[in-house]
Amino acid sequence: MSLSEPILVFDIGGTKVAAAILEPDFAVRQRSEIATNAAEGPERVAERIAALGRTVLDGYAREHPDRQPPRRAGVASAGQIDRATGTVSYATFHLPGWIGFPLGSRLSAGLGMPVAVDNDVNCHALAEAVLGAGRPYR
Repeated sequence: MSLSEPILVFDIGGTKVAAAILEPDFAVRQRSEIATNAAEGPERVAERIAALGRTVLDGYAREHPDRQPPRRAGVASAGQIDRATGTVSYATFHLPGWIGFPLGSRLSAGLGMPVAVDNDVNCHALAEAVLGAGRPYR
């Protein structure tokens, strides 16, 4: 697995949201995080996540003006995700009101770029397979 350009990435959990730029060599740049504050509801949380993403993008552009900025984003989210639509199919009490929430389309609108969403455990397993303990077994 390889990347041809940098990607804006998010990890959404019940207590915090982390964001960063993942470069083609898998270097992590501009890492930042905020509290999820899930009780505010999914619309408000998505607005805050998009704002976090814009802040990370701005910082990356300032620190690396010679590099291509990300043109797409990937999200690892708690809950069951419909990958085709980016909608949260099921979420625990840690993310109240998120069932049926169109996370991908909301973040895409807030960031002005395509956004892919998957379950956080799926994303973590893929990263482990590509970059971690599974690497020697590919």
